[in-house]
Amino acid sequence: MKKQNNKITKTFYLVIAIIFLIAFAQDVLALGITPGRAVYDYAPGRQEDVAFKVINNEHKNMKILLYVEGELNQSITLYNTVLEFTSSEEEKDLKYTFKLPESLEEPGMHVTRIIAREIPEKTDEGTFVGATVAVASELYIKVPYYGKYLELKMTIRESDVNGTTIFDVSASNFGEQNIARAYAIIDILGKTNEIIDTVKTETFAIDTKQRKDLIAEWKANVNPGTYVAKATIIYDEKIDTIEKTFTVGTERIDLVDVVVEDFRLGGIAKFTIVGENKWNSEIKDVYSRVVIYDSADRTIADSRSASVDFPALKRTTMFAFWDTAGIDVGRYEGKIFLYYSNKSIDKEIKVNVQTDQLDVEVVGLTAKVVGNRSSDNTTFWLIAIVVILILINAAWFLYFKNRLNRKK
Repeated sequence: MKKQNNKITKTFYLVIAIIFLIAFAQDVLALGITPGRAVYDYAPGRQEDVAFKVINNEHKNMKILLYVEGELNQSITLYNTVLEFTSSEEEKDLKYTFKLPESLEEPGMHVTRIIAREIPEKTDEGTFVGATVAVASELYIKVPYYGKYLELKMTIRESDVNGTTIFDVSASNFGEQNIARAYAIIDILGKTNEIIDTVKTETFAIDTKQRKDLIAEWKANVNPGTYVAKATIIYDEKIDTIEKTFTVGTERIDLVDVVVEDFRLGGIAKFTIVGENKWNSEIKDVYSRVVIYDSADRTIADSRSASVDFPALKRTTMFAFWDTAGIDVGRYEGKIFLYYSNKSIDKEIKVNVQTDQLDVEVVGLTAKVVGNRSSDNTTFWLIAIVVILILINAAWFLYFKNRLNRKK
């Protein structure tokens, strides 16, 4: 009874939370403002009128309070501070004026916000009900840096292995002076910070208040994995750097080998499953499953290995077991699964069960994967064949040597 009450309580709170989220989302949508941002370059004493709109998305009766907050709030004049919407009104066209000071010592971006906030309803008792919702339109004033200055941003269009990775260094001249020559040298670094390759962009002139994209392409002839692009930007007499991590391809583990050794029918078949990590970082918690079906497509074995960690670019072994008690000699079909990083791959297998041998063929691998390598009979015949080939080669060598000696 106690468990049932706890379940009802949890359900009740979950429903309340969902209702609250829906109500909150509706309130957020009820009010809007546009544009979201206006950007201007700084000039001493500059004065501009900026048009904006406040939007009544839900067509309801409400009051809106307008106010300013931010670095330059004293430089902005609002012509309206309180708005009243009726349900029939969708939006109101408004404006504010900014007048910049004669000097702004701090270079960079100065941000001020014009806030529109819904005023909650007031009850007869004098209390307010309802959550207040606010939206903002931002005013950005760009103050140039002294001399030459680039603001840098790097984006990387990643690729698969052997594909083309594109590096784009966006260089915006926020300085007071034009830049005659700007280019980027991009080093691609591996896991141990070794330089794998280096590419270079074209050279551009960048005037003040202008932006150029410094672009370079790289043939990603590397193992899948995580890499770092470190860009050194040279512009006139100045140097700056920016770096970013990126990936090539996706995490991948390949099935390499499957063997069963020292098998006897009726006993435990030990599947040795070898996988190879193609990623240049460790992949944790990898495990495998062996599933085998009979002729009626019924599952007669489903064995899971223990989880293991695969080191970067290394082969690792997993083990799965099949109790063959009651299993008949014959051919069976099945699958081998590999699970890692919320992914899975599977390969079809064909299993040939004999009295003292179990052969596994993995469909789709470049070569047949056969188990029971340590069979005594197989080892004997392999050694015998090698010895016979050596004796034949030795006999031919002596024969030709004797013929040469007789001719002399």
